[in-house]
Amino acid sequence: MKIFYSFIFMFCFTAIQAQPESISPKNIDEYNMLVGLAAKKGMTLVVTIDDYSTNTLSRMKKDKVYRNDTIKEFLENSLFFKTSIYDSIGYSWNSLIEITSYPTFIFIDSKDEFVYNKTNGYQSTQEIIKAFSTYHSNKDVYPSLVNAYSQHSLSKSQWIQLLEIQEFNNDFNNCQKLALEFLATIDKQEFSDPIIESIAYKYALSLETPYPILLATAVISDSSKTTAKKWNKYAERVFNYNLELSVLSEDTILLENLNTNWIPQLTTLELDQLAFRYQNARYYSEKTDDFKIFQNEVLNYSSTLMTDSMVAAEWLFDEAYGIVNDYNTRASIQSALELSLKAISVHVDFRYLMLTSYIYYLQSNEEKALQLSGQAEAISKTESEKQKVLQLEKLIKSKPISQ
Repeated sequence: MKIFYSFIFMFCFTAIQAQPESISPKNIDEYNMLVGLAAKKGMTLVVTIDDYSTNTLSRMKKDKVYRNDTIKEFLENSLFFKTSIYDSIGYSWNSLIEITSYPTFIFIDSKDEFVYNKTNGYQSTQEIIKAFSTYHSNKDVYPSLVNAYSQHSLSKSQWIQLLEIQEFNNDFNNCQKLALEFLATIDKQEFSDPIIESIAYKYALSLETPYPILLATAVISDSSKTTAKKWNKYAERVFNYNLELSVLSEDTILLENLNTNWIPQLTTLELDQLAFRYQNARYYSEKTDDFKIFQNEVLNYSSTLMTDSMVAAEWLFDEAYGIVNDYNTRASIQSALELSLKAISVHVDFRYLMLTSYIYYLQSNEEKALQLSGQAEAISKTESEKQKVLQLEKLIKSKPISQ
């Protein structure tokens, strides 16, 4: 078997001299076997992952981008694999490192399968040379970066290089921890540096750190459209990140932090504060069944509409109806009741009374349910409305539902 795979390896190695991306392992086992053989020879692995939506690789072949004396030196000690993002090998790599465009070229030390460079898209001859040079540079310096990190003596440029290499090999959460360590060493005024800013925009998402507010302060003083566009994307990521975190941990303190400290920052750049607060409260409530949060947000907004009581009452009714229609828990029904009663206090309407009666029925409170249905009948204006009252009262007087 070893002789057989050695034959395959020698065949593949000969093939790559003419067309380096031509090797395509059939499965993970074959890939691992070839990696092992390459490791024994100390070769560099270059894995090309494509989704075949473009003809980029064909163009590179046609343009003979690998026909260069400098590249030839790299090729002599490199093994190229080509795989699809849709097969097991491509899927495995995509689960380890972020692949967002195709083709993606991953430069790997075969001995420990550690990635030292990654690039994507069409690669010219000079870009390939640069990619290989960066790979070797990162590989050579990495041990000293790790040592400097352990000694707490990394310079700013070393931090950036270490983070870049770690991004090739780790998921977002692990890289975020390292990035936040780095940002803690940076003075506030240095956040205007484009590199520092890009790292902060990518990783500084938690409102439990000072960085989102720090970035907000910097952006407010810069009214350029480019900054605003970039900020809006970041602002939404911060919002979604902390909202998900508050839901997962059922952390009402973080939720309040999101409401009071972050959402007000969004209005500075013409984002809809109400939409964010509403989305925030509704999502949190439906995920945690704590509808008091959403109820309070609806009540707060309705107070801004009181110059037109009809509009305010309709808003309250619509939200109460939506809760009853979409959810069926004790907490959600109680919040719907509070909102429907508030709507009635603002403006008495047949629909409001009928909804409130039905909610009392859901709570097995027959007395209150019939009281409200009686009030609805008293103000009914059409035969259709009277029939609806009769149908509701028949339901109320039937066997009460169990909560």
